[in-house]
Amino acid sequence: MSDQLESFLIKDAAFSKHLAQEISANFTESNYQRRETILGAGEICRKMFFIEEGCIRIYCLNDEGQEWTRYVAFENEFVTVIPSFINQVPSRSNLESVEPSKLQSISFNGFKQLIHTYPQWEKLYRLSLEQAYIKSIERIERLIMMDSKTLYNAYRRANSMMVNRLPNKVLASYFGISAETLSRIKIKSK
Repeated sequence: MSDQLESFLIKDAAFSKHLAQEISANFTESNYQRRETILGAGEICRKMFFIEEGCIRIYCLNDEGQEWTRYVAFENEFVTVIPSFINQVPSRSNLESVEPSKLQSISFNGFKQLIHTYPQWEKLYRLSLEQAYIKSIERIERLIMMDSKTLYNAYRRANSMMVNRLPNKVLASYFGISAETLSRIKIKSK
């Protein structure tokens, strides 16, 4: 059982202590090294993760082998490759630990059982999906409406943890620019 997950459920999701214990008892701890693949493209995502420590990214590769980071999650966030997890089909994306990470995971069947058993879990899941969707839409809007320098500075002000913790290569792929362009922007923004 995870004390951190239990604490998150009590503090951030307003679960009772008893319910938080019941929910967290369904999760299993796993640890990943920096840049370790958790799920490869072509595999079926059979788990949802809660991040206790570290950073996880979801990324795709284009035909030329270039990485495109489409989502990044940090401590006290849930993460999975939603299309693969929900539909139980092969993933187009990769799930990777950006830094050493301690995760709690729940299987697809365990997740579905919690949805059917606990209305509070279903509500937390819905709210988590809404926040992830909002985060994705805001990112897409920034990518469309801002030049690279403005985009970097907006993230530096609003989400300094992301800018400070992600390696340049990962951050650049999240912004849709080259690592060299990001380095030039960082130098000019100092």
